Amino acid sequence: MSTGPAAPRAEAPAEHRLWSAYLSGGFGLSVSAMLGLLVPLRADELGIAVGAIGVLVAARSASEAVLAVPLSVVTARLGTRGAFVLSAGVCAAVSAAFVLAEGFWALLVLNVLIGAARSLGWVASQAYVSTQGRPEHRARDTGRFSFASNAGQTVTPLLVGGAAALVGYRAAFLVVAAWCALFVVVGLLLPRPRSRAGPDRVRLRAAAGLFGLPRIQMAMLLTFVRLWVPNIWTPLFPLLLVSAGASAPEAGAVVSFAALVATAVNLLTGRLSRLASPEILCAAALALAVAGLVVSPFLDTVPAAFLPAALVGIGNGLSLPLLIVLVSEAAPRGQKALALATRNAVNALSATLGPLGTGGLVAAVGATAAFPAMGGLAAVLLGGVAVLNRARPTPGPMV
Repeated sequence: MSTGPAAPRAEAPAEHRLWSAYLSGGFGLSVSAMLGLLVPLRADELGIAVGAIGVLVAARSASEAVLAVPLSVVTARLGTRGAFVLSAGVCAAVSAAFVLAEGFWALLVLNVLIGAARSLGWVASQAYVSTQGRPEHRARDTGRFSFASNAGQTVTPLLVGGAAALVGYRAAFLVVAAWCALFVVVGLLLPRPRSRAGPDRVRLRAAAGLFGLPRIQMAMLLTFVRLWVPNIWTPLFPLLLVSAGASAPEAGAVVSFAALVATAVNLLTGRLSRLASPEILCAAALALAVAGLVVSPFLDTVPAAFLPAALVGIGNGLSLPLLIVLVSEAAPRGQKALALATRNAVNALSATLGPLGTGGLVAAVGATAAFPAMGGLAAVLLGGVAVLNRARPTPGPMV
C-alpha cells in the first residue's frame, strides 16, 4: 500500500490548528504580569513590610531560575502538550489558593510553587510552537506566538486591576485562576505532536554541555541582554520621567508605547528572518534596544521619550521569537526543552541582576551615567556575540 498520499493528510490538521499553539504564548508572561501586580498589593494589604514584599517578589523569580532546568525532565516525560496542560492546571489551582493566604509564609510558598509551574508551561509552549509547524515557517510561527505573549502581558494587568477595584485584591486572584483554567482548554486543543523531537531521556548534566556549543553561547548572551534592557528600563525610566516633570499618566503612556511597538513588530518576524540568520537579526534588534537604554536619560521629556521607548520595543518584540528559533535550531537532538529551560534560567538571572545593579548605580552616580554604563555592558555582550559568530566556519542554516 502506498504511503505517499497519507503523509500530507496526517500533517494537515496540525498545520490547520496551529492557532492554539499561537494562543498558548499568551499564558507564560501574562501570569507573571498579573501576579507581579497582585502579590505585592495583597501583601501590603496584610501589613507585610516593604522589605519582606521584595523577598516575596524575588522568590518567584528565584524558583524559576533554580527549577527551570530540572523541570525539563517533566517536559521530556509528558511531552510539550502534556507539560503545558499540567502547568496551566497547577497554576489555576495555586492561584485559587492565594485567596486563602493570610500571611508572609503562605504567600511565599504559593509564589514559589506558581513560579515553578509557570516556568514549566512557558518553556513547554515555546518548545511546542518551534517544533510542530513547518521548518520554513518557524520564524513566522514564533512571531505569532510572541504576538499573543505580548498582547496577553499588556491586557491582563488591566484585567486584574479592574477586578481588584471591584472585588478587592484577595478575590482578584480568582481572575488569575480563571485565566489559567482557560489555558488548560487551550492546551487540550493543541494538536497532538506528529513526532517527538528526540529521545525522551533528559540528562541534567547536559545543560552544562550546551554552553560548549557556539550557537547556544550566542543565544545565552543574547537572552541575557534581552532581559537586561527592559528590566532596567521599564521600572526606572518612568521614575526618571516623573522626576523631570512628566505626569504619571505620561510616564505610563511611554511604557505602554514600548509594549505596543513590541507587539506590532512580532508579526514582522517571519519576513525579516529572510534577511539574516536568527543570531544576527536578534543582535541587531537588541542593539537598538541598548541604544534606547543609553539615550533615555537625555530624552527625559515627552514626546522625546517615545523615541527610546520605540527602540526598546523593537528590541523586545523581535528578540523573543528569534531566540526561540535560535535555541530550537542550536539544541542537540532530544535536548530542545532542556535548552529552552536553560535560556529561561539565564533570563531569571538577568532579570534579577539588572535592576539591582542599576538601582545602586543610579543612587551612586545618577541616571545620566548609570543608564549608559549599563547599556555599555550590554553592548559588550553583543560584541561577544559578533566575535562568536565570526569564529564560526559557516552561519547556521534556517531549517
